[in-house]
Amino acid sequence: MKNKYNLIKLFFAFFFFIAILLLMKEVFSSSGIYTPNGSNVGHHVINDELSDYQIQTRRQEIIDDGWEVMEIAAPSKRYNCHSYAWYSQDYENNNYWIDNPYIYISDGSYVTGVGEVGEIVVYLTNGYGNLDNNILHSAIIVSNPDEKPAHLGRNSITVISKWGDKGLYQHKLGVYEENYYDIISYRPAINDTLLFSESNDFLSKDETIMEGAYRKYKLIITDASYYTINLTGTNINSIKLFNSNNIETLNIDDCFTIESNKILNTFLNSGTYYVEFSAIGDVTFAMRKNNNIYDSTLIDPGENWLCGSEINILNNGTYNSTTINEGFTRIIYFDSSRVSNLSRLDYYWWSSDSNAAVTDYGTVLALPTNTEQSVTIYAAYKNDPTIVYCTNFLIKPYYGSIITIDINLNINVADSQYLSIGEYLPYNWLQYYEWTSSDSNILTINSLGKYQALCNGNVTITGIYSLNKRIRINISINIL
Repeated sequence: MKNKYNLIKLFFAFFFFIAILLLMKEVFSSSGIYTPNGSNVGHHVINDELSDYQIQTRRQEIIDDGWEVMEIAAPSKRYNCHSYAWYSQDYENNNYWIDNPYIYISDGSYVTGVGEVGEIVVYLTNGYGNLDNNILHSAIIVSNPDEKPAHLGRNSITVISKWGDKGLYQHKLGVYEENYYDIISYRPAINDTLLFSESNDFLSKDETIMEGAYRKYKLIITDASYYTINLTGTNINSIKLFNSNNIETLNIDDCFTIESNKILNTFLNSGTYYVEFSAIGDVTFAMRKNNNIYDSTLIDPGENWLCGSEINILNNGTYNSTTINEGFTRIIYFDSSRVSNLSRLDYYWWSSDSNAAVTDYGTVLALPTNTEQSVTIYAAYKNDPTIVYCTNFLIKPYYGSIITIDINLNINVADSQYLSIGEYLPYNWLQYYEWTSSDSNILTINSLGKYQALCNGNVTITGIYSLNKRIRINISINIL
């Protein structure tokens, strides 16, 4: 009898243990949600729901309190504001309750934002200490017409957020049922890393983006080339390309929209870049390398052509060459036997290296260097950017004798204008020279090459070339 009694106790203890395990699984979980950087996010799992009476009661509370909100989804206790903003906006299938989203920020998955659509806004309980245990509420920005940062846009920025176990609402940023101290917005640091190696011609990635959330990809480029980035989807709001410092927006040579596609064309050297975009719904990110590159199609045609200061000013400059001394230029043309469209303005121009720059007119400028450097100049046809022409140049440091360029000018008293001497200069941007006047009582000149003639007399303006200090411009001016 005693053994039978012990067996019954063991039986009930076993079922009690199982019930406890099921309850723990139902109510709390410390795994299953992770930040983009892999940190575990503590959360509750809640599978039961409010009754119809409770839903109506909470709706009535919002009405009675006079909140100016628009209901997106009914009151629910399955998910809260942090879960909606940081984990998933699929509220019909979200049954997670996150008490504190601070780990998303502390592990570097999210960085401070600027108030753009898709960023997550946190409402702080006070202004002291760090954010841990200081985040009262989370919301997602869906509209910011004045482009203000979050803390300045309480009355203009529109957000969507879940209010406790009440509903999911769209409302102005400054509207919330509890008192808060301040507001800060956050955006993803990096969503994914994409490697574009020399063996790659194409890569793509499909995303489902909810409520205009941002995506940010780290691009590792191993092969300098002309690339096309294509975003296909609905409501693609913006696309930006950043350099390796993740600060400066790169010059995007061509970005246009065709139906639901946003297409970006640009030249990328080898290195690390970041591309960022926002959209709503299903989006495909695709990137391809344009391999129709035709070598040695950019030429220096020789005498009787305007070929740049490497030939016109530098004594040892030679025609039909691809060598350029620092601070000097060569003007390049298309080989008419291989290229049908010869207008240089119909092309995008790039340099493969920072040792040379190239203008929209195909003028290549050699920048200061201590060693000889090889660079490639590219020209992509605007009407079909997959067609790219290129030629290699050798950029050399200049160790020759000092070059002095003497110019004589006659001007009138009270004249005030920019110097017009471009044909005499190694490069005709006046701001590339350090200008000084021999007598500022007679004539003054500023850093942009604009002079003011104050009285009659003779004065000398000197310009030291910032891209090659061995070049000096002497302008003898007679003021009439």
